[in-house]
Amino acid sequence: MEALRDALNLTRPLVSPLLISDGCFDSLVLDLNVADTLCLKETLSKVAGYGIIVMATVLKLPLILNILKARSVDGLSTTSVYLETSMYVAVLVYHAMLGSPFSTYGEKYVLLAQNMVIVGLIVYYGRKGGAFALASAAGLAVVTVGMLSLPPEMRPLLILYSSGGAVFARSPQIYANFVNGHTGVLALSTLAVSVGGGLVRLLTVIQEVGEPVAILGEISPLFFNSIILAQIIWYRKSTAEHFAKYKRE
Repeated sequence: MEALRDALNLTRPLVSPLLISDGCFDSLVLDLNVADTLCLKETLSKVAGYGIIVMATVLKLPLILNILKARSVDGLSTTSVYLETSMYVAVLVYHAMLGSPFSTYGEKYVLLAQNMVIVGLIVYYGRKGGAFALASAAGLAVVTVGMLSLPPEMRPLLILYSSGGAVFARSPQIYANFVNGHTGVLALSTLAVSVGGGLVRLLTVIQEVGEPVAILGEISPLFFNSIILAQIIWYRKSTAEHFAKYKRE
């Protein structure tokens, strides 16, 4: 038994503290105490958190591919994309200042990078021009510096901005889908993974961060993403007909 413990202990540097705390490693791995519910919750939350980060690397890839395939950003609300980008920055700044575990917010770095690619495609296919691209980059830089300059006691404003931003970021897209009667280049797989991942992320933030403001910051985008997902499913036939007509033209 002692030899087994020594062998298991060799794996500690590989998983601790990234996926499991030292104390929980002793309890769950060395002592095989599967009845330790606190450590089980903590470890499962960390594993789920990193799973979300990995999943996020391909989250917006279907949307990007749809845009490239259609050579168009038709049906995509540029206002929503820009607001969503600033929301990611707000959440990143908040959690970095708070010192939250990376597993509770790391996917926002990945999503921010993917959104920047989408912004580039909007500029290119929307023929916005170089001046517009520079103005967008400058605006994001100013917003980021402003957020980083906030004193600690004003940190909750970042999440409140993100939560409120979810309303303004998703509402134009929801409205555009309703008015157009189709969902354009929006990808079902992207929204389905967003909703599923958002639900898991909500649970990990509850488990590892626990702050009501941080929890609110996850509920708001989850709610509005669920509405857009429902629209994609509802309008799937009219969306297919729209692009069939678009190709004929």
